[in-house]
Amino acid sequence: MKLISICPNCREEIKIPSFWIADRIDLAKAKGQEFESSCKRCNKKTIIHVDDVKAVADKTVAIIGLIAFFPALIASYFLWQYGFIAYATIAFPVIASSSARHNQRTKINQFNLLHYDSKRNKR
Repeated sequence: MKLISICPNCREEIKIPSFWIADRIDLAKAKGQEFESSCKRCNKKTIIHVDDVKAVADKTVAIIGLIAFFPALIASYFLWQYGFIAYATIAFPVIASSSARHNQRTKINQFNLLHYDSKRNKR
C-alpha cells in the first residue's frame, strides 16, 4: 500500500512515506494532523491534511509474487523428474501472492474508509 495526495498546483501525485502506517490515526501520530510536503514536479511545498491522503495499491506485491513463481516452476520441474508430485511448489507462491494481495486490498479499504477528522470541511 502506498499513500498519495494530489498537488493543488500541478495535480501530480505526491507520495507519502508509509512503511509502518496502517491508518489515518497512525499517519496523524507520525506526521501531525496537517503536514508539509513538496511536489517533485513543481517543487512547491503544500500543507496536506491527513484526510486528503488516499491509499492505493502498490505493485511490489505482484512483482514479488511473479518473481517467486519462476523458482517454484523450476523446482516443480525437477521434482517431477524424480517422481514427486510437485503441485505444492507451484501452488505455494500463487497462494502466498493472492493472500498478500488480499491483505493489501483490505488495508487500502480500511485506510480509505476511516477519516481522522470527520467534521472538517473538505477542500
